[in-house]
Amino acid sequence: MKKRYIYQVIILALLLFITDLLLGYHSVWSSTNAIRTFKVKAPTLNLRSGPGTNFNKVGEVYQGDHLILVEAAGPWYKIRSNGGIEAYVLASLIEEEVAAGESTVNTTGVQVLLNQKALSFDVPPVIDNGRTLVSMRAICASLGAAVVWDERSQTVRATLEGKVVELEIGSFHFTVDGQDRALDVPARIENGRTLVPLRFVSEAFGGQVAWDGSKGIINISTAQPVISGLNVLLVEEDSINLRSGPATTYDIVGTALRGEKMEPLVQLGDWYKVKYWGKEVWVAGWLVTPLWQKANTNQAIPAVSQLTTQGTQEKEVSLDYRYDSDGIRLTMLCGSQPDLKISEKDNLTIYRYPGFFVKENKTWEETTSAGRITIKASNQDNAVVVEISLPSGFEKKRNEEAGGKKQVFFIPNSVLGVERASFGVSGERLLINTLLPITYTNNLSGNIMSVKLPNVSKGLAQSKYKYDSPSLAVLDFEQSGSDMTIKVNTHEEAKFSIGLSNGGKSLHILLISKSDLPVPQNLVVLDPGHGGTEYGSSGQYLAEKDVNLSISLKVGAILERKGIQVSYTRTDDSYHTLEERPALANLLNAALFVSIHNNSFGDCAANGSETFFYAPLENPQLYLLKKEREQIATLIQQKLIAALGLRDRGVKDKNYSVLRNSQAPCALTEIAFLSNPNEEGLLQQEDFQNKAAVAIAEAISQYMQDAK
Repeated sequence: MKKRYIYQVIILALLLFITDLLLGYHSVWSSTNAIRTFKVKAPTLNLRSGPGTNFNKVGEVYQGDHLILVEAAGPWYKIRSNGGIEAYVLASLIEEEVAAGESTVNTTGVQVLLNQKALSFDVPPVIDNGRTLVSMRAICASLGAAVVWDERSQTVRATLEGKVVELEIGSFHFTVDGQDRALDVPARIENGRTLVPLRFVSEAFGGQVAWDGSKGIINISTAQPVISGLNVLLVEEDSINLRSGPATTYDIVGTALRGEKMEPLVQLGDWYKVKYWGKEVWVAGWLVTPLWQKANTNQAIPAVSQLTTQGTQEKEVSLDYRYDSDGIRLTMLCGSQPDLKISEKDNLTIYRYPGFFVKENKTWEETTSAGRITIKASNQDNAVVVEISLPSGFEKKRNEEAGGKKQVFFIPNSVLGVERASFGVSGERLLINTLLPITYTNNLSGNIMSVKLPNVSKGLAQSKYKYDSPSLAVLDFEQSGSDMTIKVNTHEEAKFSIGLSNGGKSLHILLISKSDLPVPQNLVVLDPGHGGTEYGSSGQYLAEKDVNLSISLKVGAILERKGIQVSYTRTDDSYHTLEERPALANLLNAALFVSIHNNSFGDCAANGSETFFYAPLENPQLYLLKKEREQIATLIQQKLIAALGLRDRGVKDKNYSVLRNSQAPCALTEIAFLSNPNEEGLLQQEDFQNKAAVAIAEAISQYMQDAK
């Protein structure tokens, strides 16, 4: 009997060991399985809340749009759109673009140079979905920025010459001097170090980043003193633009005319920071002629563009890759007439220069919402080969100058995708994604809202979209020269809210029929924080986005029973940008906007509730609402502490995007800490969530009553 018991124990141990091996293998396979992307085949494809036509329609995508697979099961696939919507689509109407393969995350072969000097990191750089993440403290120290880590809020703050960059762990957003910007990949903690996307942080502090794929080298350039002896820049064009920063995407702050001179202060890549009529501005180096001081005389040398030609050896091909306001340009320049061969097939264009060479192989890559742009230039079989691969459907233009010595390949700034989702009775959300940042002007005439986008082409958008909607009738894309106009036709008079997100590359248009606008004195908009691809904080068992939604829906149900109108920024696991959330409340003329969250901190002992408002003196429009904003935040905090019995962390003034961009009185509350095991356990309980919901609802009800 005893021997049989020992055998049973041994067999059980072996079974557990084999199970661990299998689970370990599965976890390794899962972690290395690549992201799978699909393209829409049908002219229009409905997005649904569940795997079947009986589920609600939550949006639409269109032929050629790109989707990321979340889960494949049966005839319906769960996907995520470029706009962050997670929904289900019929698998037969999409086709896979990228087969599963190697992991999109690795830590191999990346070297980072700052002004041509190699940087070292105590934690190796990590590549995640085409973005390189490095230690925040190390990169900021190299750039000369001071770094402060806030353990409580899991936020890192870097300061350099008055400019402040702030990132929150796990967030797809960061701020530069309080202004929100989007991230492709969020910051995270690894081996005790905060890893952040290198390009975004470097560019936020005024640097320029270039990727040499052939060598696995990232080059960061920062402003450097001009070369000794260069003391004047001469304008030889009729008129040139002066900008607020070192790129054509920065604002034009003035112009300079032919014959004018300016003093160069520093140089950043092809750009000079100059002193012009007492002001410091930026000018493109290819638009001015450097004048050098030598032996007490001014000796003019050729303009930058001429220098490039003269400095190129007879059999050399020099390449220049840059962003302009209207698109991306690759310029290929030869020192002599080439016997050039150009071939095009599908999405690939190849330039072949027999008998020529490039000084070094180069690779440029750009990840867009519609796919990846890849440009490779290399020496192959006694020839220079330049391969340009574009996503399907991308526009391109080729041009040659100087009898073929100069070739220009141009990718115009264009629309990469159009997404639509509905909300409320007649509310519509349109998201237009572009290749590069855009500007816009808009005009409302009757039932037509016209939005003009300068230097943008129609791209992958259809000319016309027709909708079966109570409010939205037709969406037209009209091209006139280099400018495009989007016309939103509604069935009846509507109210619009228009803005940019994703670093200016996503235009969002919110609209609702005016006949469906609630009475503002009785409408509360509830914002369940995070959602979709943005999980927020997390505990051992719970994701913040799920808890926020659960409690918010409970709050709304209680308010409606009290006769108060309620609207939500989301009622399911969908994602809306930080800009869109308050924009929706503004569109609805909300009397009150409340954002509901739960907290997290590196120290699991952190605990309690806190509530925020924002009404700075320097913003008169918000400061006029200081009394109301502080009042609703205080009421919510008092009711939560009384109902839940947690530690009172107080009412605080904080510059959160949703508070800054809301036109109505508003507050953001952090109910409890998911990182605290005790409080996460409480948040798992239905009774605790109900108590929190009742407390918030009572605070809102009391505020609404006092405001009458």
